[in-house]
Amino acid sequence: MPKIFKFAFSTLLLSVVGFIITSQSVLIFNLIQPVSVLFQSTASNTPKPEIIYVTLTYTPFLPVTNTPTNTSTPSPTNTWTPTPTSTETATPLPSSTPIPYVAPTAEPNSQDTSTNDGSGDSYRIWNISGHGQYMPLSCEASAAVDWANYYGVSINEYEFQDSLPKSDNPDNGFVGDVYGVWGQTPPNPYGVHSEPVAQLLRSYGLNANAHRWMTLDSLKASIRSNNPVIAWVVGNVWSGYPISYTDSNGVTTTVAKYQHALLVIGYSENTITVQNGAGVYEYSTDKFLSSWSVLEYQGITN
Repeated sequence: MPKIFKFAFSTLLLSVVGFIITSQSVLIFNLIQPVSVLFQSTASNTPKPEIIYVTLTYTPFLPVTNTPTNTSTPSPTNTWTPTPTSTETATPLPSSTPIPYVAPTAEPNSQDTSTNDGSGDSYRIWNISGHGQYMPLSCEASAAVDWANYYGVSINEYEFQDSLPKSDNPDNGFVGDVYGVWGQTPPNPYGVHSEPVAQLLRSYGLNANAHRWMTLDSLKASIRSNNPVIAWVVGNVWSGYPISYTDSNGVTTTVAKYQHALLVIGYSENTITVQNGAGVYEYSTDKFLSSWSVLEYQGITN
């Protein structure tokens, strides 16, 4: 090959190689530049960390207090209250000027104590006084003390009560606790019947006689002779009914709820007058007999 052609070919070859190298360099530069720009952008856009300072303030512990809240108070409602039923009670007799107590002689003067109204069937013992019983179930002791006082014998009610024999049969002694609830029957707290009371009165030198099945005539005869009678009734001369009771020894007797002892001190044609504790009351004869009959007309006379 002629030299000129070799030179031209060499020059062309160098030009091609140079072009290729130049093209590759530009391509590489174009590829690298965006990447570098990306790194520069990322590096420049990354925010610097910010230091935040937090101040902690210490607050002392405060105890929890309960704050009262307003609560609604229910309004009272109308509730049905049973109306107490009226119970017939005796009205105390109006008394005239009180007569001071004078211990009677063995035979009180009937001329001074009689309330005979001319009909021949009216009598009243005036010079006798009573007192309210000291203990819930000491009506027998209270009546016995007033009865003894009428005859000039002073007895302390507590002493008399403590001296009564004790038993689960009221015919033999006092049944139960004298501070018990009134209205029960043996063997619960109850009281005592006539015979143990009369027996204890006799130990004080009194002529006390216990009776069952007394009659109205015998009652009036005792009053007319100026001798008050201790009588066993139901409540304050209420109606009642007898109850058969058998004690621990197998002995049967008659008892009643609300048994009560009081003094009979007068009568008229249609009424009976009693000293019940510190009060004097008058009942119709029929009402008195009905109440007195429940415990078999028991009484103590001189």
